[in-house]
Amino acid sequence: MNCSELLQNLNAYLDDELSPSLKGAAQTHLSACRSCSVVVNTCHSTIQVYRHQYHQLPAFLHRKVMDNVNRRTRPLVR
Repeated sequence: MNCSELLQNLNAYLDDELSPSLKGAAQTHLSACRSCSVVVNTCHSTIQVYRHQYHQLPAFLHRKVMDNVNRRTRPLVR
């Protein structure tokens, strides 16, 4: 799996909905690719914040998180 393929499967990976073979390929890629690891960890952390909070993030914080995610993923899309 390469960076582009990981990003295409990101939602399914985060939701633990990938087949065992794709999940293994994603984990192998993540163990070797720091950029993708940062993206996955950032997305996972953001999801956890949303799940554990009963209120929405303030608009400025939501923008800051999304800007950070977009900035980090932009070079990975090929």
